[in-house]
Amino acid sequence: MNLSFPLAEKWDRRGMHRHISHFPQQLFIPPMPDSLRDLSPPSSFTVVGVGGSAIGGEILRGYMSNISTCPVNVVRGYTLPRWANTHSLVVAVSYSGNTKETLVLAKEALDRGIPLIAITQGGKLNDLAEREGIPLLLLPPGGPPRTALGYILSALLGVAQALELIFPQDMAVRETRHLLKTMGEKLSPVKGGGRAFEIALKLQRTIPLLYASSPLLEPVALRWKGQLNENSKTPAFLNSFPELGHNEIMAWENSSYPFHVVILRDKEETVLQTKSIEAVKSILKDRGETTEVRSQGEELLARLLSLTYLGDWVSYYLALLKEVDPTPIGLIQDLKTKIEA
Repeated sequence: MNLSFPLAEKWDRRGMHRHISHFPQQLFIPPMPDSLRDLSPPSSFTVVGVGGSAIGGEILRGYMSNISTCPVNVVRGYTLPRWANTHSLVVAVSYSGNTKETLVLAKEALDRGIPLIAITQGGKLNDLAEREGIPLLLLPPGGPPRTALGYILSALLGVAQALELIFPQDMAVRETRHLLKTMGEKLSPVKGGGRAFEIALKLQRTIPLLYASSPLLEPVALRWKGQLNENSKTPAFLNSFPELGHNEIMAWENSSYPFHVVILRDKEETVLQTKSIEAVKSILKDRGETTEVRSQGEELLARLLSLTYLGDWVSYYLALLKEVDPTPIGLIQDLKTKIEA
């Protein structure tokens, strides 16, 4: 019986499912501004932003760590690191263009003479970029920042590609877009939600613990956490192998907590990695519920985003099962109002 469709009709009052379904169409390398040609390949690539605007940088960080010699950093804070200099690059990402913390960091980069690029759909960051003559990538307007991940990540890939920090991404993006489109058709409410709805049912009365199979998948686990927080209004926590096997596993001596472990695994693993994961699974077997999901696709980008996309749908269905509208984020808006006051 398809329970997901009537739940969507009742609780998804603002059409979050349309934004999630549109994710694959957001994946394309956009045209780069001519002013980007004036920049030299940087010694480091620093993405500044918070919330849904920053997660694209986190995924880029994991991705580029495997295909590029240029280190990628993500700053979700109030000041730039002291090592950032005129040979570095700062990319300020704010979907709204009005994120206070991101504007502060962008201005600091300008004050310190650090090359700066802006990615936004408008607002004060757009004004700053035009006023200062810095490269600007404009994103299509639309839904909440967390629903623009495809646009943001594509823009970041385009910048890295234009600066010759990574090889051309057309083939990887094409495979990823096709894979996610196929997944979306199977995971939509019309089709009953598939695997995403099944996982949401398991998480319904638990606190999710997201275990990434390696640091490579930490950004994906972070995206799952953020989507569960914002869409499902659910607390969630994360850790990764091998670190969790050297501390957090001891917490499972007391199995009375209402946790459900979700292990995010890539299709490519080392022998030691696989042994570590299987050993932890055996320890958790009689101590709590565990769900395992594996990446799909061939190229690394497709594998990362296949897990990401599944998590987006899981968070959506968990919101419906908890009888909440996945779109509103009232407490975040309250916080922003207090900061701006």
